[in-house]
Order: sequence, then C-alpha cells, then structure tokens
Amino acid sequence: MNGMQTAQQLREKGNALYKSGKLTEAIKSYQDAAHHAGNDDYLPWSNLSAAYFEAGQYEQSAESALRALALCSKNDSNQNEATNLERKLAPRVIRAYLHTHQYAMARLWLKRYGASAAADESLQYQASLDQAEAVREAAPDEKRFRRDLQAKVPRYRPQYDVYHEFYNVGHDEIIDMLDFSMLSDLKKDVSMFFAGIGDARHFYGQLVILNMTSERMAAPSPVKRRYHFSMNDRKAGTFARNLVLFVLLDELAVNKNMPQAQRTELYTVVYFLFLGAIIPRFVVARLDSVIDMVIERLENSDPGTTTAVLPWVQVYAPDRPEILRALKSWKSDGSLTPQFSTARTMELTVMGLGMHRAMMSEHRAPPGCQKEMETFFEVPFLQPPRSMLKEHEPELLKLLDGAASVQKLETYLTANWATNPTLLDEDWHVKAGCDIYTGWDPFDTYQALHQILSLQEKGGPRKTKLFDHVSYFFQSIVVALRRIRGRLTTEFLLGDAADVIDAVRHGLIESRDATAPAAFDMVHLSNVPDYIGGSFFTFTTAAKILKNSQAAKLNTTCLRNTSLWQSQDEFHCEYMAVSDTKMLSRVTDLHLTGKEDDDPLDPMSGYMEWRRSRLVKPVLPYEDLLPRAELTRFLHMHFFKLALPRGRKSSDDNYHAFIHPNLNLTCFFRLLIHLHELGYPAHWLADVLGKILDNQVVTTARPPRSLPLQPRELSHHSNAPAEVCVGPFVGEMSTLTVLFQRILPFTPFSNALPSVDMVHQYSMQLNWLGPPKNNDAAAMVLFFFDLETHYPGDNIRDDLDSSYSSFSSASRSNALKQFREHGSVVITSFTYTGLQNSRTVRFWMREDIMDRICEQNEHWSCAVWRVDDWQRLTTFPEDVSLLVKEKKWVDGKS
Repeated sequence: MNGMQTAQQLREKGNALYKSGKLTEAIKSYQDAAHHAGNDDYLPWSNLSAAYFEAGQYEQSAESALRALALCSKNDSNQNEATNLERKLAPRVIRAYLHTHQYAMARLWLKRYGASAAADESLQYQASLDQAEAVREAAPDEKRFRRDLQAKVPRYRPQYDVYHEFYNVGHDEIIDMLDFSMLSDLKKDVSMFFAGIGDARHFYGQLVILNMTSERMAAPSPVKRRYHFSMNDRKAGTFARNLVLFVLLDELAVNKNMPQAQRTELYTVVYFLFLGAIIPRFVVARLDSVIDMVIERLENSDPGTTTAVLPWVQVYAPDRPEILRALKSWKSDGSLTPQFSTARTMELTVMGLGMHRAMMSEHRAPPGCQKEMETFFEVPFLQPPRSMLKEHEPELLKLLDGAASVQKLETYLTANWATNPTLLDEDWHVKAGCDIYTGWDPFDTYQALHQILSLQEKGGPRKTKLFDHVSYFFQSIVVALRRIRGRLTTEFLLGDAADVIDAVRHGLIESRDATAPAAFDMVHLSNVPDYIGGSFFTFTTAAKILKNSQAAKLNTTCLRNTSLWQSQDEFHCEYMAVSDTKMLSRVTDLHLTGKEDDDPLDPMSGYMEWRRSRLVKPVLPYEDLLPRAELTRFLHMHFFKLALPRGRKSSDDNYHAFIHPNLNLTCFFRLLIHLHELGYPAHWLADVLGKILDNQVVTTARPPRSLPLQPRELSHHSNAPAEVCVGPFVGEMSTLTVLFQRILPFTPFSNALPSVDMVHQYSMQLNWLGPPKNNDAAAMVLFFFDLETHYPGDNIRDDLDSSYSSFSSASRSNALKQFREHGSVVITSFTYTGLQNSRTVRFWMREDIMDRICEQNEHWSCAVWRVDDWQRLTTFPEDVSLLVKEKKWVDGKS
C-alpha cells in the first residue's frame, strides 16, 4: 500500500473518531495521515485544523490551517480549490486568533478574507475585533484592571443587613491538617491559608503539630523549613484580637528568664482573653497596655507599607485603619466597653449555656474540673489559678473557699470584673444593636484541644481547674514560637474571602512580599462558603490557590443550614447545578478524599476534605469534558439560577434552613473563566454567552422550580427544547461582558455589546426601603420596568420567566412578551447604602438603555425586590427621574 492510500485510510479513521467525539485519537490519526500524505495533499492538515479548533487548541488549529493553505496553493491548477479552501478555513483562523487574543493576526486575516466573506459575517468579525482592541487599549495593565473590577463591581447582591456578624470564639477540634508526606518532609516549606480565621485555634494547632513533628524527625543539621500562614477574615476585630494574643504569646516565647509569677500571670491573661466572657480587672489592665503598644506600632508605620507588629506578623496598610478602630474601641476608657455591663453579659451567658446544654446529649467535665464546671453553670465565670487569686482576687478566693452563694458571687463579679472587650464589635453590637454572643461552653475546649493536650507528660500537680489543662496548649504554642519564629511568617488579609483569594492568586495586594505564596499546601475554609455561594465558591475560587500537588488539601464544612440537605449530591446540586458526583468531577478539578463524620443521618456534618484530581494541564482531557450539549445546558442552568433564583415561601420562617441566593450575574463570567481553566474550549463558552446576549437561548434548562434544586431538574429529559426569553437581563449581561472582557479567555461575538466608552455608573436615591420580614439579610434585585407595557404584580418572578406555564389570555401573554423583551431591565450587581436619610443604589450600566429610561421617565419606574422570597421592599413606584448619571467606566470622568 502506498503512502497516499495510507494517508487516505488514516484520514477516514480520523473522521470516524472525530464524529464519535474522540478528538485526542482523531488528532493522532490526522497527524499520521499528514506524515504519509503527498507533498501537495492539504486534506490531513485541514482536518487537523478542524480537530484542534474543536478541542480548543487554537494556535495549533491556525498553524494547521496555514499549512493546508500553503500546500493547496502550491499547485497553480488548483486556484479555484485554493480559493474555496481559504473561504472555509479563514473564518476558523480569524476566530482562533481572536480567542487567543492575537488581534494583529486576526486583523490581517480579516483584511485578507473580508472581500470574499458574507457582509454580515465580515461585519461581525470586524465589530468583535474593534471591541476587543478597544477594551485592551482602555485597560493595558491587567493587574490594575483586576483591582478596579474587584473594587467597583460587586460579586454579591446587596443585603438589607449591612453589618456582618461577629463571633470570635470557635468550636472546632484541632487535628492534623497537613498530609503526612508534607509533615515529614522537613526540606519542604509549608504554606497554609485560613479563611474565617476566627480565634486562630487552627493556626495555633498546626504551629504546635509542625513543631513537634520537626522535633521528632529532626536531622543532625538545623531545620531550615519555613512556615507561611495567610489568615483571612472579614472582621477587623478578629485580627485585632489575634494581634493582642500574638503579642502576649510572643512575649512569653522571647523572654525565657521571665519570673514564674509573671509568666503565670501572662498565661492567665491569654487564657481569659481566649475563653472568658467576663474577665478580672488585672486582665483588663494588661489588655490596655498591650493595645497601647499595638496601636503605637500600627500608627507609626509608614503609609503604604506593610506593618510588622511582630517580626513574624504582617499587617497591610489598607487594613490598618479598621484594626485600629477595633483596638481603640476596646480600651477600658473607650466608648464601647461601658455599654456592656458585666451583669448583662453574665445573664446572656446563662441563657446561651442553657440552650447549649439542652442540645448536648452528654456533658462531661475535664478531669478534676467537675466542681469548677458546676459553679460555672450557676455563675458563668472562669476561675484563675490559685496564685493569681491570692495576688489579684483575694476576696474572690475567700468566697470560693467558703462556698459562697450564687448571689454573693454574682455581686462580687458584677462589681469587680468586666465584659471581655475583645468579644465586642462596634458595628455588630452597637450600630446593628445585636446582643453579645457568649453562649459557648469553655469546658468543651478540653475536647477541642484534646489532640494537643493528650501529648503532655503524665503526672505532675493534680489539675482542678480548666486553666490547668488549657494552659498546656498555650505553653505548647510558646515553645513552638520560640523554636520557629525566625522561620515563621503570618499575614492578615482583611476582607471577603473570595476577593482576598483572587487578590492573592493574581498578585493584587500591593506591598505583599514577592516571595509570598500564591498557592498553598492547605486551604482551610471553615464554613465561610455558607455565606458566599456554598460549593460554587469552593470550586470556582478557593480551589484555585491549592498547590498542584497530590498532598495539597482543601477543607470545608457546612454549618448554616445542615438540616436542609439529605445528601452531598443534593448540596452540590443546589450550589453547582450538578446531578451527581461524576458530573461534579467534570466541572471541577477536585475530588472528595475524606470526611470527618460519616453520619448517614447528617450527611453534611463534619469537615470535607478535597484534593486535586489531576496534576497536569489542561486539567481535563477532551474526552473527560462534559459533552458540548451538556455543558451548554449546565451553563444555562447556572445563568437561570443566578438571574431568577427560586424563592422560598413567604410563610417559611425557619431562618436556619434558608438558602441565601446572594450571588449575582458577575459569577456567570467567573464560571466561564473557571471552566476554560479546566480545559473547556473557548468557543463553546463564547457561543453560550453570545446566545444569551442576543436573547436567542434555546434549551431544555429552565429557571429553578425547586428549593433546594433537585437533581431531577437537571435531567435533559425533563423538558423539551424551547426558546427562553432572557431579554430583561441582556442589558446587565452586555454591560458586564464589556467590564469582564479584559480577562475573559475568549472574544465574545455579539451585536448586542455596547462600546466600552458607553458604560457609566448610575445612582438613584430611593424614597423608602422597608425592613425585611424577620429582619433577615434579604438579598436584593433592582428592577426597572415600563408601566405602559405591563404593571408588575406580586408574582414578579413569574412575569420574568417566559418558561413559566400559566393559563394567561392571549392578550396578557403578548403583553408579557413585550414586557420581557422591551419593557424590563433587571440589575443584580449593584450596591445599596441604607443610611437613615439616604437609601441609595449605585450600579454600572450601558448609557443607551438608561438614556431611554430617563427620556421616557413618565411611564418607567423601578423598585427593589428581595430574591429569597420575591417580596417587594421599596415603595411602589420609584421615580426614575431621580437617576443620576455619574462617571464613565473607562476613565472615571462624567
């Protein structure tokens, strides 16, 4: 058999493989065909171009197309064939260059191809290219652009409740978090990221475990391993509290020759600040002096630089003001602490402990602590060590030795002790008016720290107080600090976890050390995902900073609405729109490798451990991707979930089972970027976005009908393909496409896009926005509508959902069609400032749409709805003539 026959057979084999979706094998057959083909046989190269393009390998696709064209044009007698081939391959080459952002090459080919192309096709390519270059020209610095996008375009719907909760005492048990291979390899540096650091118990625990492991396995030469801990929290008070404790622990570590009495006093101060709801006056005095020292170091730092409050603790300049505000509010002569009396704190503690005990099946005191625990549940205070009672609290010592009554103990404590100020937050407890939370049981700490406490040597003085047990934990931290503080770095990263992770990943934190890690051996999320999108955040954002290693782990748990879920699959179905574990693996790069509690009656209990499925790039080979039709449906489902989340019944008052739909449509673009990073072809993603922008969505997916979303809704057999109108969302989607285009991994194709110069910020002051039922968070949506087209009723979600079946009259159906296509504009990404006399919304939008609304303001109106139950929050209607056109996105000018 000659080479040409072999090439033909290999091409035919490749074609069969291509049609069956086995592109990797098809590409290999086409490559073999090209190797055996004659010098003027361009067909294998043309096939290779098509296969590479479909697999998302655009540079190889363009190269193969150019090779095919060069071979075809060799033969002078083949000019017609060469022309036809160019018409076939040129659009593919143009799109390949556009999706890889090679705009100069795309323009060159557009100029070459434009004359022979269909007019509308040529204009579409020209418009897309002009738009892409204008966006790139407007934002040449990608890092600066990412900072602007993060600062100006919110990823969450605004909530009525503008203050975040403040709970500063954790309840997790400390465990080994790092893989043993990581613990035991003393030559490898260790990096860990903690979202929702809280009381820092996991940082302390890993510090102790790492030190003990190094000590056991130490080689003859000194250990040089370095440790980096990135700590994130959205509350500055959390970092202020940890700073105070770090300073005290560091003082104990550095001063080896400190007198024992002074050392015991410092451990007592640490103990009470860490666990106490109320604290003795000598602890308050020491707290004041530490706060003064920390304030001085923070305030005397150069603006714009990183502050080293301790040699191993870094605080970034933008975070300093809020941390300082928290520290100053805790001073004994400040404005915050006098508002929280000792008596009231004890009363709240007793109430909280009562509820805590009612939920616990059994409650055992730590060894030797039964008497103290019984006293605590009558009068909620922790007892200092006897030496401290003698020195600072002799009257309390007499009361305890004399078995004083509850009333006498309460009277003494009310007069002489104080509320622990590090549990207080000016925003949460004063502005939001919430009670201080003190309902935890400090005696549970013995079990939570058991892995560390169990390592102490047996024997020694008999332990009769909780302090005797817990102080060993702090002593272990001090020993660890003493040994490794010269190789230790911790950084405080204040803000939303998703924003912080993006900033770390893309190097957006100014003044951050260039050697600081952007990927970590352990990413510990606690239950932070409960508040910012569940497993959508876990997989599309947090997983991005996990090291490309089989030993790297990500831990997360669900605490907010655990009773709602019947299975892990149901949990991920709601947040990731996947029907099962197999589908989840095809849209993430993680797999579940461990679960802390395997309780079939409580499938969400305990921590879940995730690791990378593959360590190669792209993560998913073509054959492991969702088929294109399934991916398209998956994306449509996510779009509908973000645009029209299913609301709970307005009669549902079970706040602990609420699902908060706080993600907005910016997350659709984050999902597109995530999927491309996994290996999904850019043109698949671009085509889905293009259909949405052009309001040409035909799909079997529908806006959610169940809450939580049920796997049966994700079956492609559940609905027939139908056109679903997305007109109300096109204005925002086209605006967001322009805002995100600088970092999109493809070039959008749509005639619906405005120029980047047309995007402005708008603001509007609302007449009234009523408090939500139950005073819960109430995620919002802003809605502009033409009253002449349709007057929205109570069922606004049904009005916006064209797939919703109802027995409407023909005239009403036509009116709703016009309303969706031309008479409504929905905005999910906006900010809300809910001050007493200024309730203002602010958002980015293309000016042609807003100009039309303003010009026709006599019959356009707007309102704010909540999307968790689709109840209207604003007075109806709001006057759109109050709209204010503000700065441009491009240059910040009006």
